[in-house]
Amino acid sequence: MQGNVRQALEALDGQPFHTVFVSSNPEEVAGAACARLSTLLVGDRAPQALPDLWCADLAEAGQRLLDFKAGRRVSGYAGELHATLPPSGPRSGGVLVWLPDRLDEDLRPTMSLLVLGRYFPTADARRPKHQPSMRLHQLKTKVASGRPVLPALAAALRIVADRRPVAAVTVVPPRPGRPGAPLAQLVEEACRDGDVKLSFAPEMLRCVRDYPQQKAAGGFTARRANVEGVFREGSHVPRGHVVIVDDIWTSGSTVMACARQLLSAGATFVTAVSLALDQPIVLSALEPAAIPCRDPACDGALSLRFNGQTQHGFWGCSEFFGVRHCRGGLPWADGLRTMNERNTRDLIEDSPDIRF
Repeated sequence: MQGNVRQALEALDGQPFHTVFVSSNPEEVAGAACARLSTLLVGDRAPQALPDLWCADLAEAGQRLLDFKAGRRVSGYAGELHATLPPSGPRSGGVLVWLPDRLDEDLRPTMSLLVLGRYFPTADARRPKHQPSMRLHQLKTKVASGRPVLPALAAALRIVADRRPVAAVTVVPPRPGRPGAPLAQLVEEACRDGDVKLSFAPEMLRCVRDYPQQKAAGGFTARRANVEGVFREGSHVPRGHVVIVDDIWTSGSTVMACARQLLSAGATFVTAVSLALDQPIVLSALEPAAIPCRDPACDGALSLRFNGQTQHGFWGCSEFFGVRHCRGGLPWADGLRTMNERNTRDLIEDSPDIRF
């Protein structure tokens, strides 16, 4: 039959994020994400809008949902939160998926891509409550903010090494005259993990000229041209399998330019490990960006923050730094639940957005 998400929720007496939309059609999953539903994709087709959970069949999907509800280790996208919390929080869980279709065709025989999670840009309605996105944004300037992703990154490197012996690990080199990104320090720590123990060679590649930021370059074709010829061999490139780690995969042009240079310099195979895959934007018209402070005498709003010492996520009041120094706030799980409950089916436009 033909219907739409809001009508289905009304028939089920359900609300977004209390309801899981299950489909084997990636386009339907993308539509359901825009309508604020939790999404589960069954099958092997890779969509542009990655679901909350991705399983081979319904039997696996049912077990994974039960595991997630029980707080056990989860390896699907529903485990992103677990993969970024400190060890004292819920059990760490990897968020790992291979995406060969994101690579240029000429690279597919000699390159693979492993992604650890999703990244929602600033304009996306899902970003204000998504810990990995907020942490990765801060990781560009602060090592501590990214340290909770270490268990997931180390797990990814172990999986890559189990599939194919690794000669060395490197990162995308910084532009000339600019300091290296904090990501390199995290990668070095992950390589020293007791179960990994890989050789880290941060200077394997060098950037020979400055180039405009990729996000200002435009479309994917322009991004590819923007980094053409800017990378060269630095230190020795070993013959064998080289792993290159980057933070966010958008077009992949920068990492693929690095991979081509590594292959031309002697590497026989390259695996790219990206902490997150940039997601299509869902506009914020349907979802409030913040939670009102619970203190009735305060007109501030709660937003996601990270404790500077423990790096735990929590929801803090905007007036904490104001004249009131309001300490009203919520633990992470309570704030996430409150944020989701503010998003009801009445906010979904009544239109034939999905056939089901």
